[in-house]
Amino acid sequence: SANHSHMMALLQQLLYSESLSLSWRDIIVPVVRQVVQTVRPDVRNCDDDMDIRQLVHIKKDEDEDVESAPDCKQQLQQTDSETSLLQFLKSFPRIALRTLRSPIYLLVVLAQVNLAALLAGLATFMSKFIERQFTQTVSFSVMMIGGVCIPLAVLGTVLGGVLMRRLSLSVGGASKLCTAAIFLCILSSAPLLFIGCSTQNVAEVFPQG
Repeated sequence: SANHSHMMALLQQLLYSESLSLSWRDIIVPVVRQVVQTVRPDVRNCDDDMDIRQLVHIKKDEDEDVESAPDCKQQLQQTDSETSLLQFLKSFPRIALRTLRSPIYLLVVLAQVNLAALLAGLATFMSKFIERQFTQTVSFSVMMIGGVCIPLAVLGTVLGGVLMRRLSLSVGGASKLCTAAIFLCILSSAPLLFIGCSTQNVAEVFPQG
């Protein structure tokens, strides 16, 4: 069924992320089915927690030989390494396509691309603009970019992470925080549109003719 296929695909992805052998599926799947058939959380009447980890606890057998566990795990990984790699290569296009369809992933990538373009343009052209427009030396212009603008950009990134951790923001809350920060930046930068500077004379470019 579709639910079984989705469960197996998700389990395989989790095993890959934890670097575990696919043979763990034979152990985990029966436990999951038993939990689904046994546990019936009643959120509405009994105020049960929807997190299954709060209702199900797995206890390790005390008689288990702990010292042999790493050896067994290593043997399983060596046995299934080639099979796991082949299965990963087969499932990679489907996983990549599903990731690319995620709006959150696309928004994060676009934000990083815009940030990289902004920093690249700022570091490349802003020092030259300060030098020519405000008649400053090359060293002072470069110091303004490298010693003021870029550290403040890093500080803003760190401050955003601190705010998200302190306020425990969700995805929606983080989006609202970014929107508010961008709106404040636009308001603070709006006066720059009305502050003009004289254009430097450049031969054959300005003034024309």
